[in-house]
This record gives sequence, structure tokens and C-alpha cells, in this order.
Amino acid sequence: KESVSFAVGYAEGEEPALDRLAELVEHFADQQILQTMTVHRLAGRDDVTYAPHWSGVPVPVGMAVGAEGVAQIGRERALAAPVPGKVVGPVKAPAVWYRVGDGVDAEDWRVLDGLLKHLRPQGLARD
Repeated sequence: KESVSFAVGYAEGEEPALDRLAELVEHFADQQILQTMTVHRLAGRDDVTYAPHWSGVPVPVGMAVGAEGVAQIGRERALAAPVPGKVVGPVKAPAVWYRVGDGVDAEDWRVLDGLLKHLRPQGLARD
């Protein structure tokens, strides 16, 4: 299993192109390399270096579940989530992208938590 962390910097006042994330998820799904993807937004420098002080907590923007995960969850259950899912990728092996928010409202952690609880396979429920 491979894990990749990727950061993109934006100048102050410039908004990130969050609507393009679904395209990125679709590209990964088409390549059949997507397992899961979580996207968070965090205040910081546009050159993505870290300032030596607290810059806040990252806030969720969205989450993607790859074809294997969708197959385990079941397509119907995956699309009945409390967050609208966008089906992307191959018809026979689709992935789903869930846009949770814009990454600015800390309450979106509750939205993501509800989504994760819904998507958790039956029998693995935790409270």
C-alpha cells in the first residue's frame, strides 16, 4: 500500500480550485490507482513551507472511495450517504467523490464523521 501526501500553495486572497478535485479523483479512478483520498484545507504559506507557529487545524474538503471500497460498501449504500456522492471512473468499477465542504468550517469534521460512519462496512460500526 502506498500513501502520498500532496500540498498546493495559494497566494493570500486566492481561492483554491476545489471544484477541480472531482476531475483529479476521476483521473485516478480511470487509472485504477485510487483506494481512498482525503482532502483538507489548512492556512499556510503559498510556498507550502511551515511557519514556526500554530496555523490552525486542517478542515476537510472531501473524500473519495476507490472502486474496491465502493464494491465492499455496495454502490447503493455508497450513494445513499449523508453527503451527495459523485460517481466517477469506469462504469464497471466506479469510484465515488464526496465533497464535504470548502475547508473553512470546522463543523465539516462532523459532516465527515457522519459520512465515515455511514460508509463503514456492516459489522464494524463504532460509536
